Parts: sequence; structure tokens; C-alpha cells
Amino acid sequence: MAILAMATAITMAQAQVNITVDRDTNHLFATTGPNTVGAGHLQLGFTAGYLWQRSASDLTASPTTRYSSSTLGGTATLRYGLGEHIELSANFGMSSISAHYASTINIATPTIDTTGSTYGLGAGFRIKMLQSHTWWMPTVTLGLGGFMPIVLGTDSSSVTHIFGTAMQMRNHIGKRWAIDYSIGFSLGDGQHPHYTAWHYGVTARYLATESLMLGVGFNDGSTQLEASWQATPTLQLNIKGGASGGLGILSGVGSIKGSATLGVCWMLK
Repeated sequence: MAILAMATAITMAQAQVNITVDRDTNHLFATTGPNTVGAGHLQLGFTAGYLWQRSASDLTASPTTRYSSSTLGGTATLRYGLGEHIELSANFGMSSISAHYASTINIATPTIDTTGSTYGLGAGFRIKMLQSHTWWMPTVTLGLGGFMPIVLGTDSSSVTHIFGTAMQMRNHIGKRWAIDYSIGFSLGDGQHPHYTAWHYGVTARYLATESLMLGVGFNDGSTQLEASWQATPTLQLNIKGGASGGLGILSGVGSIKGSATLGVCWMLK
């Protein structure tokens, strides 16, 4: 269904406009994927998102215990081009979560409701290691980052840092298509300092017009659709939606997740 919707949008965009796109100077191509903002440039971005999930809390041991939660959050990010291929970033994030536990076998506490809020500061460093404009050799960027959360509410007993590293790559296909893919590793999840996880993603992006980019991807088990619009030479708007599902070992459908984000970016200089 997601691929069909993307194909329909691309066909409509092609029917409405016939343009010549320069991927090397286009703002949408230049600020996504492994690309850095460029020497001396300063970009400010805001993102707001909503995440809903429902899953079995322990599929192997307690399939009759269910967990659901909804999270509303936002992030402000500042990106600065220290050099043409080197970028520094700083961000501030905040989120609010409401969770519900339900058990069909625990008579004493059949349901538990919790709420909590998280705030935090982060910093990052990215360096473009290889620049390519061919379909067979990717552009490659290496990124390092850290985040220190401050948790308030029910789950405020333990707060730990989060460190991560990721390699982002892009292959250009013609003047309109780009395939972005990445692999990364993180240590810590905000509450468990030794929690480790691998992250992966692949996204196909298509420049439908000079100011509209469409994308479809698969990131950390979630299928995603996205659209970016360059409203002015310095203002960019983004929208993204995602969904995923998994199977429980004993209970059939084990998890369902849905997300939606809205973002805006300003190139300040």
C-alpha cells in the first residue's frame, strides 16, 4: 500500500511539471542523507512527533500482560558547518509519555497507569569521508553523538547517557533519485547504561519537482513515508509517517507501532 501511494504521487508530480534538476545545488538534496550543511552555514530545525505503540510486555514469559503507550515530543536542533565536509550539532529534546499495563492473571493489580516526562541535551559531530556523484560509488559520512536525558515522573529513579555512532551513505541514480542507507550502534537508552542496539535504515528519495521531495523507507523495522517541501531558499518543511508490526511467540500479534512527525528547518546563514 505504501509503495502504491508513493508511485501515484510520483506519477501525478511528473504529469504536472517537466523540469531540469541540478542535484548538486538543490536544497532538498543538499540537506538530507549524508550531506553536511556546508562551511559557515547555520541551520535551525524544529521537529514535533507522536508515537503510539501496543505490545506484549514479555512475549516469552507472560503473553497475557499487555502494554500500550503514547508519546508526544519535540526537538530543536542547531547545525553548523565547521568546514565544507565537517558539521557540528547541538539539540534540545523533550517528550511526555503515558503508559498503560493490563494483566489478565494478576488479580491484585490488573492495571497500572504511569506518566513521565523527559528533557535532555545532545551534541554531535559529522564528517563527510567520501563525496561521490555516481550510482555505483556512495557518498559516505561518519557521525558521532551523545545525549543526556533528564527524566521526571514515575521513571525518574535512574537516568543515564546515550552515545551513538552511525555511518550514512547515498547513491545517486540519475538526476532525481537518491538511495540513502545507514547503519549505526548505540550504547544506553536513557535508563539502562549498558543497553546496546544496532540501527539500520534505507530510504529511496525522489525529487518530484525543484521544491518537492518524496521518500519511502524502512528504518529499524518500521515502514515510513515522507515528503519535504522547500518553501523558500532558506525554509524547508517536512512531514513523515511510519508504522510497524511484529509477531509474538505465543500470542499472535505481539506489537504494533505508529508514528507521525512534522518538521521545519531554517538556514540562518
